[in-house]
Amino acid sequence: MDGDYVFKTFDFGTDGPIVLTGSGSLATGQLPSPNYLKLADGTDVTFTGGLSVTIPNTISMCARSQSATSFAASLTVSDGAMFTVAATQSIFLSHESVFCVDDATATITSGIYLNYGHYSGNNTSFGSQGGIIRLAGTAPCLTIGTNLRGLNQVDSKTGGAVEFLVPAGGYAEPPLVMTGTGRGETFCGDVNVATGSAAVLVRVPRAAPACHTFGRIDTELATWRVRHTDGAALVSLEAAPGDDPANRLYLTDDDLSLRFTFRAEGTLIFLR
Repeated sequence: MDGDYVFKTFDFGTDGPIVLTGSGSLATGQLPSPNYLKLADGTDVTFTGGLSVTIPNTISMCARSQSATSFAASLTVSDGAMFTVAATQSIFLSHESVFCVDDATATITSGIYLNYGHYSGNNTSFGSQGGIIRLAGTAPCLTIGTNLRGLNQVDSKTGGAVEFLVPAGGYAEPPLVMTGTGRGETFCGDVNVATGSAAVLVRVPRAAPACHTFGRIDTELATWRVRHTDGAALVSLEAAPGDDPANRLYLTDDDLSLRFTFRAEGTLIFLR
């Protein structure tokens, strides 16, 4: 797919994989009100191959009813693609849904909400777990302007997860950047809903390449511009993989950065 493309109808309601690839630009026509681009259960959408994509609608990968026990859709931006969601729109993920940035660039100014059943204007939360944001490859870049948060209602539901598949040697630049400077606009934090928002889990899976490389790394995963005014209560750091007690995910002393330190053990064998 090369050249410039304008999709007046942009509907991924059909189950199954959809791959859009090319070197041109793609913009969608505004969907009818309510302006949600709704991915169906089982849909996998990938933008790849250097394609530049602009979405003017809120993206919903959420269950359609409170009785649903599962929902899985995925949206992947990979291989140098550039993905932008309009400034006033967001991404909503629930259950097993995944938004993945894999060696690509994504900008979502208005925020990403995990475990938020936003569908056709209905803000009721569906499901018992949040969706997943996954950062993969050697140089993914996800920029979020305001909110990255979990459920904003008081109950026992979880707030979803952010996964960093840290590359061997770590990152040259932090893959997740929060740019907002207003009240509550920090990674996994929103002071306005702190008493009712579930913590977002942050993890580095054991499958991350960095966990299989000999030696020690200390790398920055995320940055933000204002301190957590809620005491960073909205972020839960999973124990780092490996047996070394020094392996950890940690917030820096100034509370403006999330970092990962890890030492992979190995055995050197010398042959003569």
